Amino acid sequence: CDEAAHFGRLAGALAAVDAAAGRKAAKPVPLPELPPIRMTASEAAGRKGVFTALGSAAGRTALESVWAYPPGVPLVVPGETVTDALAGEVARLRDAGVAVGSTRGQLPDILVEA
Repeated sequence: CDEAAHFGRLAGALAAVDAAAGRKAAKPVPLPELPPIRMTASEAAGRKGVFTALGSAAGRTALESVWAYPPGVPLVVPGETVTDALAGEVARLRDAGVAVGSTRGQLPDILVEA
């Protein structure tokens, strides 16, 4: 029910806020190495698992997802190998104040293949 002029005012206000904020150069963020895949996610779904401390789960197969939010992109998904780099990345993100979650919500423990 808004008129075109109202949308024009909104667009102008948003452009002014954007211009006032200025532009900061984004710091490059190193991307973690992709973990090795041992099986598909659907194969992993049928496996029995145990909860293990993330820091000592290296080399085991993840049976759940772990992600950072934002942006909500998985760091590991079922069927991928848990690595020391993953444990380090989760710790780094948490220390930086990023919310890190897992499918079963038991971090710092992760469900891995028994």
